[in-house]
Amino acid sequence: MKTEVETLSPVKKRIRLEVPASEVDAAFKDVLRRHRRQVRLPGFRPGKAPLDLVRSYLDDELPKEAAQAILDTFIPNALEAENLRPVSGGAYLELDEGQESPPPASEGEPYAIKVTVEVLPELDVEDYEGQEVARPSVEVGAEEIQAEMERLRQTLAEIVPIEDRPSEVGDSVAVKIKGEVDGGEVVLPEDLRVFLLDASSDLPTGFREALSGRRVGDVIDFAWTHDEGEDSPLAGKTVRYTGEVLSVHQRTVPEWDDAQAAKFGDFDSVAALRSKVEESMLAAKNQEADQTVRRRILEKLVDRHKVEVPAVLVEREVERRIERIGRAMAEQGVSPEDKSLNWEEIFQEQRREAQRVVLERIILDAIIAKEKIEVEPGVIENAIARHAASAGEPVAKVRRALMKNDGIQALRNELLRAKCVDWLFEKAHIV
Repeated sequence: MKTEVETLSPVKKRIRLEVPASEVDAAFKDVLRRHRRQVRLPGFRPGKAPLDLVRSYLDDELPKEAAQAILDTFIPNALEAENLRPVSGGAYLELDEGQESPPPASEGEPYAIKVTVEVLPELDVEDYEGQEVARPSVEVGAEEIQAEMERLRQTLAEIVPIEDRPSEVGDSVAVKIKGEVDGGEVVLPEDLRVFLLDASSDLPTGFREALSGRRVGDVIDFAWTHDEGEDSPLAGKTVRYTGEVLSVHQRTVPEWDDAQAAKFGDFDSVAALRSKVEESMLAAKNQEADQTVRRRILEKLVDRHKVEVPAVLVEREVERRIERIGRAMAEQGVSPEDKSLNWEEIFQEQRREAQRVVLERIILDAIIAKEKIEVEPGVIENAIARHAASAGEPVAKVRRALMKNDGIQALRNELLRAKCVDWLFEKAHIV
């Protein structure tokens, strides 16, 4: 086997590999022998058919399978011989234009290929211990506390039916309603719908006016032209809505007193609840400030160690991020084909973030190796148990799933990096 390495970039190499004809012939024989053990040919016991007959049985597939056998054997050998350690998914065969699979091998001839290998950059991490990092100041103002107390008070609201007056702002009105356009085409099938008559809601003005001042049993009949800019099939159409008011409800919120405060826990007064609210808000802000320090530590490390990173790792991170965006959009009912979405800009932004995240991981991994940071097996097991609990699955099932896809190592890397960031946080000079 002959190998020649060409440096394409600090993180990308090309191996020119030539497998001698003798090894190519050996690969052909290995493929033939393997198939002889497996195929069932008339008149021959398994494993006893002549190799020439097996060869005719394989026909054009033999050179392809021999080529794959050569690749499976000699690419790892070449990587080891040249002391190249590709990142996951970072070793791939270079194909000529128009080729979709490796070229078939030919008996009696050497087999030459080119392999692109993406490797981690050579990185000598330094000046990472004792970084000076600014921590945001933390305080909780009276207005913030009051706003949180008001939010809690709103959760005590009760919805009560109204029968002695017509509907007004703040009420919710349940209507059995349908919508038709000119010609009688039904564009909104008759159904029970509830409308909130709140000025802060996104209810169209025409609906709010038509449903205000109504009592149970009132018949409604009004037309409304939907805005051209609506993200709806009804955009720009004039629809006649008809229906009947089935109920009117009012939302009432009690004033604070000690009895209301007790509904939130073991509090004997509103003052005790307010004190706990202030304490919780302060703890949350301190936690957020600590996270900001951690982010700033990583930003400084990235700025200090600007190196090229393997493209395959960046693209994989971009794919993960786009998948998360897609799931979030689906949960919110947003279509990927929404014209307001600029996918080119989204991809560019996610690629920039992916570049940064990949470099962060490489830097952290270098520090982990240098400082010999480790995580105990029990920490990994606890993380698996937490994952299983959040997914509502048995721990054994989650562990098996992780083991199938090298997930245990990925989880270990994640825990190691988190521990490394904590170590950097503890060593930092926070001002």
